[in-house]
Amino acid sequence: MRTTFDPEKAVEVILYIAPKIGGDMYNTLKILYLAEKQHLSDYGSLILGDWYIAMEYGPVASNSYDILKFVRGDKEYDAGAPHARESFQIKDNVITSKRDADLSLLSRSDRKCLDLTIKEHGHKEFDELRQLTHDAAYDAAGLNGSMDLHAIAATLTNGAEVNQYLSDPYPD
Repeated sequence: MRTTFDPEKAVEVILYIAPKIGGDMYNTLKILYLAEKQHLSDYGSLILGDWYIAMEYGPVASNSYDILKFVRGDKEYDAGAPHARESFQIKDNVITSKRDADLSLLSRSDRKCLDLTIKEHGHKEFDELRQLTHDAAYDAAGLNGSMDLHAIAATLTNGAEVNQYLSDPYPD
């Protein structure tokens, strides 16, 4: 299972999601969380290998958010993606792409889960997405706490199976 954050892939995922949902930075992060859960349920792994923090308005992919803050100019740390500012810009929390996503960095399963999530949730307003993402894993972490991957998996309909897979030292 991917456990190492991939900053280059994070930039491409942001470029993939944002234009399809209107560019809102916060909704992009919420769609990312829901897509990660979909990928975890379907394939037993995360798309980015990022870790999640239970922030006030919901789960946030920590390193991906650092990239967004870097592009917006709020943070000097680029989270391993110094080229992100060449890929998109952020004004008034709206992401505007400067290029298309490089699909070669996204697997078929990544795109499938991203597309399913965008189709199902991409049209929803912030408050509705906020409610969807405030799940038991979010609650268990406590405000600004790190969200445990097993707690995230437990929120899935096949959570017991996914957690068993995650715990297996020799998965198929």
